[in-house]
Amino acid sequence: MQEPVVWVADAAVAAMTAEGHRCHPYETGGMLLGWVNDDRNEVVLAMVLGPGPGAEHERVRFRPDADWQQRHLDDVYMRTDGRITFVGDWHVHPAGGFGMSRRDRKTMRHTAATPDARCPHPVMVLLARTADDEYRLGAWTWRPSPLPFHAGHATPLEVREWTPLAEEAFWVTG
Repeated sequence: MQEPVVWVADAAVAAMTAEGHRCHPYETGGMLLGWVNDDRNEVVLAMVLGPGPGAEHERVRFRPDADWQQRHLDDVYMRTDGRITFVGDWHVHPAGGFGMSRRDRKTMRHTAATPDARCPHPVMVLLARTADDEYRLGAWTWRPSPLPFHAGHATPLEVREWTPLAEEAFWVTG
């Protein structure tokens, strides 16, 4: 199976990067919102939600304000007639380090196994801080294992950034 390409709106990259700088030296993150296009084997990340005002930030983990995120996800879903939905999570590694942690993989596995998430192959975007105070972005998806006693694995994805044209950005309200 060929893994999908992830298209990420430049505004989403800018929002994640700004949140990373705002919270440095602590971790932060949020939800990825977009859609899956199976016909073209792609995942489109149209926008992101941040951690929410009640989030807890620490140096090596953060806990989002889940109620705040859910309310905002519901609002976006309704405003877009269900075209924009939850497709995964994102977070920042402020000390660098581009590898997926055990906690990252556990989060993906849990999301994939949660029926209410309706996201059997969640995407995880990771922004790792570099020595020049920038962020390097990568994406992975969760693939369950067909083998017994093996939960599955996180698989890296190709990421492409794009600037949506006005007619493409139906999720932006003005």
